[in-house]
Amino acid sequence: MVRSSRPVEPERQHLADEQTPKERPLPPTQLPSRVLYETAPPVDPASIQRAAQKYCSYYNANSDAIMALDDHGFLDCNQATLAMFGCRTEAEFCSKHPGEVSPPQQPCGTDSMELANRHIQAALANGSHRFEWMHMRADTGEVFPAEVLLHAMDIEGRRILQAVVRDITERKQTESDLLESNCRLEEATARANSMAVEAELASAAKSEFLANMSHEIRTPMNGVIGMAELLAETDLTTEQREYVEVMRTSGETLLNLINDILDFSKIEAKKLALEDLDFELRPLLEDIAEILAIRSREKRLDIACLIDPAVPGHLRGDPCRLRQILLNLGNNAVKFTQEGEINLRIGVLAVDDKQTTLQFTVVDTGIGIPRDKQRELFTPFNQLDSSTTRQYGGTGLGLAITRQLVELMGGEIGVESRPGRGATFTFTAVFANSQLDVAPAADPGLTGLRVLVVDDRESGRQLIRTMLESWGCRCVDVANTESALAALREAATRQEPFDVALVDLRMPDVDGLELGRRINERGDADATRVVLMSSLGDRGDGSQIAETGFAGYVDKPLRRSRLLSCLERVLGRSEPAPAVGARAKKANAAVSATRKSQMRILLCEDNPTNQLVAIKMLEKLGYRADTVANGKEAVAALRETHYDLVLMDCQMPVMDGFEATRRIRNLQASESGARVPIIAMTAHAMKGDRERCLEAGMDDYLSKPVHCGTLSEIMAHWLGKTAEMCCDAGLIDEHASLVS
Repeated sequence: MVRSSRPVEPERQHLADEQTPKERPLPPTQLPSRVLYETAPPVDPASIQRAAQKYCSYYNANSDAIMALDDHGFLDCNQATLAMFGCRTEAEFCSKHPGEVSPPQQPCGTDSMELANRHIQAALANGSHRFEWMHMRADTGEVFPAEVLLHAMDIEGRRILQAVVRDITERKQTESDLLESNCRLEEATARANSMAVEAELASAAKSEFLANMSHEIRTPMNGVIGMAELLAETDLTTEQREYVEVMRTSGETLLNLINDILDFSKIEAKKLALEDLDFELRPLLEDIAEILAIRSREKRLDIACLIDPAVPGHLRGDPCRLRQILLNLGNNAVKFTQEGEINLRIGVLAVDDKQTTLQFTVVDTGIGIPRDKQRELFTPFNQLDSSTTRQYGGTGLGLAITRQLVELMGGEIGVESRPGRGATFTFTAVFANSQLDVAPAADPGLTGLRVLVVDDRESGRQLIRTMLESWGCRCVDVANTESALAALREAATRQEPFDVALVDLRMPDVDGLELGRRINERGDADATRVVLMSSLGDRGDGSQIAETGFAGYVDKPLRRSRLLSCLERVLGRSEPAPAVGARAKKANAAVSATRKSQMRILLCEDNPTNQLVAIKMLEKLGYRADTVANGKEAVAALRETHYDLVLMDCQMPVMDGFEATRRIRNLQASESGARVPIIAMTAHAMKGDRERCLEAGMDDYLSKPVHCGTLSEIMAHWLGKTAEMCCDAGLIDEHASLVS
């Protein structure tokens, strides 16, 4: 509505001047009652006045501006109208034209009067009309937004509009703030999405860099470690053998460091995921104990693995990562322990229908850890102090990786230690219950067997006692020679001699060999079969043990199956394993050479050093191989010649191993040929590399650096080597690798 001044009509002015506020007409919405008053029966004037006053109270109490207008201008308004438009009196407001309470133009750019007329016509045509409008205060000229509702009505034959105006300044400000917030949010979301894309690209670049770094480092490491392994099998002087061993162990140390860095990087990038496999727990734990025993042989440490009988035999989870955690903790224990023992303890913390929570404890008698340093142990690249780093080596990554792996397994890890008193690392891990249908173990038939255990270490006695009692044996354990001899005398007095005496080789007072002599010299111990328990490598000459009168021996750390087999042999319940004589070995070698010489192997490898390492390893195992330098040559070779097995590098020039494998599989499918086993032999060792190889059509996966023993196992598997071939030659399991 555009400003427009017009003279007030004399008649309207005269009425306005003569009427007092009390005599003014009622608001338009009440005007029809005048007609009713003229035709209706007489009504008490006081009632009419009270109703009018009540209506006026409601009318003026409304916070919205309410006014009446016709085609000439404003007729009436409430008190809220005066406050909203900056007028002192009703007469002042009604004297103004609608154009005077609006700016010249509305925000859309249209003339206010022109646009107002359109809204008025819409209200007259439709009965009501709602719209938003920019109004202006009469006193300050301040413009403010409003919501206007027009109602058309007929009063005493006249067409009148009632306008309800609501100031929406706050609402518009809120909408503006909300719009601005939404804009900022959209901008922030766009930035976040952009940063996420950049982070994803950076993560992909990092993963690609790690994969390439792993490949580039493992490629020469394969040559170093492989050649050292081959060189160690040749005739060397003592000094040369020491040099080779230093070269090999240094290479293995560097490889372990590379693996730690890769694992840490994968964990940081959230790229490390756990496997979900059914596995048997006890053999895994016993393997770890044996590895630690080999690594601690020079220090002559005692290693024991104590498994609570309540621990399930089979679980579902990631056995490789569990093995990594325990080896990290076990290797640290070996590193920081100069004498004494290292114990692995495993118990059940919680169990339900779906999962089992186990608690693992690694206890050592090493140098210990100050309390103020214990919190820092699990942070990356942390060592107790620089002198510890120099003396014992390491990067400080092992425990950081261990903590992350434990947390991935749903567990926690902690340490208790005092300087000079060793350390106890405890962690928990959650495993799904295995759904494998495992048959219960057969009863070994040892119920009632009387066994004397002689070991100065409480942990060693506890381990053996737990095993024996699970088989129903009657067990007595003692810690020294004097107690052992006293137990033997007491048993003889009761006429219940021990069936078996298990004697540890290393004891502080009298060693196991001497104790065995004394037991065998006793006339009252003739029925007792004495078994020597010795750590790996301590046993010495087997003939000397037999001459001393021992019925047998068993290596420590004890395996359940190993102890059971030993007891069955000394009790005469199973035949001893036949010795492998020179004639048997020679015959076996002849059979092996004949069979292997008929196998055709194709080696696809572009690196000359790695070609040489692989060829020499294959020759050592009795195989012959042809070599090609890239995938294209491999495909061409398989078109011309039948091969029994292909060793395929993955990253090569011209054509990589993945594409070569796909083409070989397509070639075999089109020609209906036999499927040749393709084994990936690659320096790619990141998560997903094995899966990528299998998806390309390869059958198995070897990560560089390749060890001769691992290569032998995988070749034997895919070339159809079976255990039955050992039976005819009468060979025991540990020599089965001689037969193919």
